[in-house]
Amino acid sequence: MKKSWSMVFSKVDIQFAKDTLQGLTSPDKYLLPKYFYDEKGSRIFQKIMRMTEYYPTDCEMQVFTSQSSQITSEILSGSGYFNLIELGPGDGLKSKILLHDLMNQNARFAYIPIDISSDALSGLVNQLESEIPRLLVKARAGDYFRILKD
Repeated sequence: MKKSWSMVFSKVDIQFAKDTLQGLTSPDKYLLPKYFYDEKGSRIFQKIMRMTEYYPTDCEMQVFTSQSSQITSEILSGSGYFNLIELGPGDGLKSKILLHDLMNQNARFAYIPIDISSDALSGLVNQLESEIPRLLVKARAGDYFRILKD
């Protein structure tokens, strides 16, 4: 008797298949970077970000350390409760500076980190729970555009 197989695919699986097919049938082969960020990929990227040759991290840290108070003031000049959405927070190293400033000013907000890597996001949430326990975190893992559409 011949066996038949049935598979159920999620929207993520279907999009991955489409993206992979497009990349591998292109004259210049590629795979979208969003598919690199499993647990191992996230660890590798964290190491890359700490390399002296990778200058964006240092530049971003300089902006946050020197301008965090001004950014906080601008944010708080609005009225009431707000959602602070961050795309691709990774380990949250830079954003924690702003989060601490906002919490010290008793800002009323929810922090919504969105990351393609559920592993990185889980690590960030665990860190934030211990470092800033009063912070309301509504983490979302997945594709930015899909999540923002929801």
